[in-house]
Amino acid sequence: MTATTYEKIKELESTGLSVSDISRLSGVPQPTVWRIANRKHANPLENTVQKIDRLYRQNNCGKAVIPLRDGFY
Repeated sequence: MTATTYEKIKELESTGLSVSDISRLSGVPQPTVWRIANRKHANPLENTVQKIDRLYRQNNCGKAVIPLRDGFY
């Protein structure tokens, strides 16, 4: 299942990035990131979706973390 842009932003935020950080790193204007993160923007432009997706993939979000041994990663 593919994560929505909203879900990707929320996962990026869970890594400690703020909306401003996501904006700066992705190149998407901060108000746009905020609107998506707060479900005020239902259909972002494809270019916006691609930029958020690129940042999401660069941060290895959406991948399961598998413990190596004894609960350590």
